[in-house]
Amino acid sequence: FPKILSLLQEEDDDVVACTCLNSIESLTAYMGPAFLNGSTNEIVRLLVAGINRSLLCQEANFVEEDDEEEDDVANDSSVLDEVCSLLGMVAQALGPGFSNFMPEITKLLLKRLNSNQTTELEKVSILGAFSEMLVAFGPNNNADYIDPIASAALQCLSSNVDAAKIFNQSSSGRTISRNAVFLIGTLIELSAPTWKSEKGSAALIKILNEVGKVFQLVEPCEASVREFRQLHGENVGLPLEITDVQAVIDNACGAVARIIVSLPQHCPVDSVFPILIKALPLRYDINEGLAVFHCIHLVIEAGSPMVKTNLTHIVNVLRYSLDQDIGEMASMYIQKSLQALGV
Repeated sequence: FPKILSLLQEEDDDVVACTCLNSIESLTAYMGPAFLNGSTNEIVRLLVAGINRSLLCQEANFVEEDDEEEDDVANDSSVLDEVCSLLGMVAQALGPGFSNFMPEITKLLLKRLNSNQTTELEKVSILGAFSEMLVAFGPNNNADYIDPIASAALQCLSSNVDAAKIFNQSSSGRTISRNAVFLIGTLIELSAPTWKSEKGSAALIKILNEVGKVFQLVEPCEASVREFRQLHGENVGLPLEITDVQAVIDNACGAVARIIVSLPQHCPVDSVFPILIKALPLRYDINEGLAVFHCIHLVIEAGSPMVKTNLTHIVNVLRYSLDQDIGEMASMYIQKSLQALGV
């Protein structure tokens, strides 16, 4: 392990540096906190250097000739991607013990996220790292980070979700929206008490309005699918410009579901739930199934009048989804929902 750390500090080749970061991540995943014992500060110091573009391999990339600048930016994005992946793994290993490092890491990641020099791929990595760190940090331990992270995620979402433009964006641009809306739902789920105040409830409505813009993509996305199928048939895989948008919509469904489950008394369920239902079934990211079907089950159990209004579609979604590989817990919620509906 000391040799890996030395290589990471002394190597000017970004491929070698990425391999070192990946090796540390794998060892941390396999051995857990025991692997980090005695080396945590050193690892975090190197991760901070990676965020700041001050690892030797990053400094070397940016002193190359101008005609190689595009490759250098791509290489640096790869290094940051590995840095963010390792950050998430270290946070998972340490849990609440990551609190000593969270203030500095959050400040640096937000600065990098908001920089005009940050690439789309880097933004994707940073948003993903925030979600992993917050999950590892645990529920209700995020009060100091809610506002700046939520604001940054909303900015990323609002800057990229536009029905007139999203299908022509790069794949990484669409993935920014996907990771941003997932982060928003995860952050609110993990910090539910914060949103119960008058100020928090007002902010929650603004967030729901912003996330709601994603659902404006449902109809144009379905139209694109129909057009593609007419031209290419049912056996040809959908292109990225469609599946990426499906993933954004699915993650928005998961975000809204998490908000309803976490804050049923502070979320306008009767207004939000029908919008969520109409965006279903999940088309691409079935990992959102657990959050979505937990939400549907709770709304049915609560006796919302919106269930009766949307009953046919709800039943169709539940039956369709039961045939998908959505996991044991999600399937359990579907079966309980069908039983509660008496169908």
